[in-house]
Amino acid sequence: MTSKKSDDEPIIREQPMTYHDYAALDDDNRYELVDGVLELLTAPAVPHQVLSFQLQRRIADTCENEYLILHSPIDVILSPTDVRQPDLVLIPEYWIVDPGNGTLEQYERFEGMYELTDIYEGEERVRSNRIPYVSFTMEEIMASLRDLPI
Repeated sequence: MTSKKSDDEPIIREQPMTYHDYAALDDDNRYELVDGVLELLTAPAVPHQVLSFQLQRRIADTCENEYLILHSPIDVILSPTDVRQPDLVLIPEYWIVDPGNGTLEQYERFEGMYELTDIYEGEERVRSNRIPYVSFTMEEIMASLRDLPI
C-alpha cells in the first residue's frame, strides 16, 4: 500500500497490512486482504450475481430457519492479515462461486480457521456436513444462466 506523507512524497509500506489497517480505509472501494496485500475487488458480473442469488435462494428455501445466511459484501476475517468477501456465508462455512467454470468452492471452519474442503461442479451434489439441509447440483444452479439476455 502506498500513502502520501506530503503532496509529493509517497510512503511505501513494506510490512503486510493488517485487519486494523484494512478497517481504517475510507474510500468506498471494496477490497480483500490476502496475506497482508490489499486487493481491489470489482463488482461481480451479472452471471456471478445471478448464480449467487440462486444459491442463496436455494439455501433459504431449505434452511433459512436454522441458519443465518449472509451475502457479500461482508468481511470474513480469517487472520490479522487475511480478510475475504465471499459470495455467501453460512456460519460456520463460506462459499465462492465461479460462473466461468460452473464451480462452487466450499470453505469450512476448523479450529478457528477456514479451509477449502471441496470444489463442486456439474452434476456433483453439493452437500455440507455442518448444514444438512443443503442439497443441489451446480448444473441446477448454472441452468439459471441459460436464459439471461447477456
